Amino acid sequence: MITEDYCSFEVAKLLKEKGFNGQCRAAYTNYGKLFTTQIQQYVTNVLCSKGKLWDCAAPTLQMAMKWLRVEHNIHIEPHIVRTKHSYGYMPNYIDLKELKQHFPFDEFDFSNADKYAYITYDKACEATIKYCLEHLI
Repeated sequence: MITEDYCSFEVAKLLKEKGFNGQCRAAYTNYGKLFTTQIQQYVTNVLCSKGKLWDCAAPTLQMAMKWLRVEHNIHIEPHIVRTKHSYGYMPNYIDLKELKQHFPFDEFDFSNADKYAYITYDKACEATIKYCLEHLI
C-alpha cells in the first residue's frame, strides 16, 4: 500500500512562513502532531485560518516540490550516488531561471558521498526543500 510522505513539522512551518497556502488533507497541531483524517479538511480550513488548534497545513513532499518549481523556479532532483557500502541519494536542485544545477553543500564532491548522501529519496527531497526554503527564498 502506498502512503503519502508529508513534510516534517519544521519544513511545514517554513513553507507557511514563505507563503505556501495550498489545500492540504492533513495538518499539524501546535505541538507537531500530524492529523490526516477526512474530517481534518474542514477543521484545517476553519481553525488554521483562525490560529486556534492547528498550527499549519501539512503538505506532501510532492506538493512542496511543485510549489517551489511553479512559484520560485526551483526544481528538486536528488541524484543517486555510490557510497562505500551501498547507494544513496544526494540532495540537488536546479535553478530554472539560470538552468544551473546546485548541490546544497559547498564542500561536496562525489568522493565524500558517504558524508552527505541520504538513504531514501524522500529524506533527500526533504533536506533539499528545507535548504531551499532557508537559503534561497
